Amino acid sequence: MINQSLKLAIAAGFGVASLAVTIASPTLTSLTPDDMARFANGERVSVTAYRPNRLLSVALGLGGVGLLSWWGWRELQNAPAVVGVDMPTEQPEPVQGQFVRAPAGVPAPEKYIDISAVLAQRLRPTLITGNPRIGKGIAVAHAIRHIKRAKECPVWLIQPKYHPKEHAYWEPCDRVMGFMLEDYLQPDQDIDTLCQELAQFIFEW
Repeated sequence: MINQSLKLAIAAGFGVASLAVTIASPTLTSLTPDDMARFANGERVSVTAYRPNRLLSVALGLGGVGLLSWWGWRELQNAPAVVGVDMPTEQPEPVQGQFVRAPAGVPAPEKYIDISAVLAQRLRPTLITGNPRIGKGIAVAHAIRHIKRAKECPVWLIQPKYHPKEHAYWEPCDRVMGFMLEDYLQPDQDIDTLCQELAQFIFEW
């Protein structure tokens, strides 16, 4: 069997030969000495230009294209049939969060999910949104405690709302860069220094 590289080389050879014949073939005309004499005397002479090897050039080019087409058709005929494979459906990872019962007298679902435990088990970029004072910081603080107990990995924190009443939330963290971002909205605050400190903190992490 002829390998693919040799097939391409043969087809390319036909193409190069066709181009070479086209370039090397001289352009001939139907002028004769008698035509030149009549033209010199002021008579009108009809001239026809042609290339004698044009048919050979076209034949070589068509031969290369034909060989490529034939080899491609043979490859398709000999290609193995594609058999469908049933892939198992990926099952979602079960949540191993802590479940607690609803408080007595509260019309709530049968179970609550410990969001902090879920955050600690599935470390990934997460956006937590909500109204002020509903417990976003507490949920993250408990997730950090879950992480420190289960994974024993270092935790670095950037807290742009480092309120004094919430400092205890972040005690388990190995390093904390805390600041009150709203203070830097004033024009007299040095926002450039804060940006440099943030960049250095991230670089060290």
